[in-house]
Amino acid sequence: MIDLERLRAKRAASLAAYRQSSGFHRVGQAAPAPGTGASPSSLNAIFAWFCVALVAVAPLPLGSNRPVFWMLWACLIGVFFMLFMVAKAIRRTDRPLRTAGFAPHIALALVLPGWGLIQALPIGDWARALSYPNDLSPWLRTGSITIAPGATVLSVIRLVSYVVFFALVLETASRAGRVAAVIRAIFLIVTAYAVSGLVMLTVLGDAAPWGVKSAYHGMATGPFVNRNSFASFLGLGLVIGVTLLMESGKDERQATRIVAKLALALATGLIFAALLATQSRLGLASSLVGAFVAGVAMRPGVPRRRRAAGRSIRIMTPVAILAIGLAAFGTPVAERLLFSAPDLGVRLAIYGEALARIAERPLTGYGLDSFALVHSLGRADAHFDDLIYTDAHSTYLENWVEGGLIAGSAPILLGVLVASRLLRSLGDGTRTAAAAACGGLVLCATHSALDFPFEIEANMFLLLLVIALGLAAPRRGADP
Repeated sequence: MIDLERLRAKRAASLAAYRQSSGFHRVGQAAPAPGTGASPSSLNAIFAWFCVALVAVAPLPLGSNRPVFWMLWACLIGVFFMLFMVAKAIRRTDRPLRTAGFAPHIALALVLPGWGLIQALPIGDWARALSYPNDLSPWLRTGSITIAPGATVLSVIRLVSYVVFFALVLETASRAGRVAAVIRAIFLIVTAYAVSGLVMLTVLGDAAPWGVKSAYHGMATGPFVNRNSFASFLGLGLVIGVTLLMESGKDERQATRIVAKLALALATGLIFAALLATQSRLGLASSLVGAFVAGVAMRPGVPRRRRAAGRSIRIMTPVAILAIGLAAFGTPVAERLLFSAPDLGVRLAIYGEALARIAERPLTGYGLDSFALVHSLGRADAHFDDLIYTDAHSTYLENWVEGGLIAGSAPILLGVLVASRLLRSLGDGTRTAAAAACGGLVLCATHSALDFPFEIEANMFLLLLVIALGLAAPRRGADP
């Protein structure tokens, strides 16, 4: 029999949705006033998908690890954020900025670039008075605290663009449906890069999209120059894949849910295979730790009662695909992990030199993005031969060398503050985004201790997008 009451309810709901999306109102009923009742959802969606597009494009030009791309993306982010603020002022003035609820986070994020701006000021004798008798300043007098003013200014612009990008994502993550769509979109983006990286390594004969590879032959690097940077990018995708696999999908039919989980498992397996093909030991270890944390964060939200067939498919399919990935690409990374440590002495020498530089300027630092110059002036040739290292291979040490112990510790404090906020966000309706952000933050903290993957702009954009989505507390409901 036909359930007339149910049909009437569905018809009423469809009519209400049409009226809301089309702006329809009854005769004699006042239309919503612009700036008070007009919904900016469509504009928010445009700006949100701009952020997704930026994450999708940023890896292509060598991971955007060049100053010209820093400036390009900074300009685009600034323009889009300005347009967002103008649109918000025109269409809705009664709702405060969501970023206002994250004032401590924003303030901590601005400490390092703010200090970098002070470092670059031409303050002459006062800057020289801050130098220490045994530091490197006698070899390079700039009239500023930093020994590389131009590089420091570029670093300030890049870091500020990160803060603006984070704010833009946070402001546009206003609906739960949009957050879910963006999470899936970036997972597909990472999957596409994983597949292309495997194709370039195997089918195309270890090709690179921007010319002949100068290093890391026989290893998947994708569009990045460094295998570790590509591994972190893939690791974030692995973390998201784990959270999506553990979603309940209770609103879907059983058959649809099983097919969706199979597709997610396949994509996650491809990302894992590409991660193994990078042969990055730190990348693999930190990614697995991040994925484990994300899985633990998702566990309380997994329903206790499930059908046996669906549970078995969710468990066995990713295990099988991960086993295939290990068989195909696991041997080289296992050999590097167990038998190859030729760069250990060099790494220890870099860390020792970084600690010496920190002791020379513990409060002021040598200037943001000045490590390459610091290393070229003070390195011990016996340890490094003819090589000049542009990074300390530890983001923590590099921040302290360049920004001093106070300003250089601000990112660590920010990470702790973000982690505490994310743990509180796990109980709301965006558990998947919050769990992925927890895993991504742990991945970043772990890998950055012994390398510099998140000093690469493409990786930082992806991490910031995931964290902002996890921190957002969007309204319930789907996008119009």
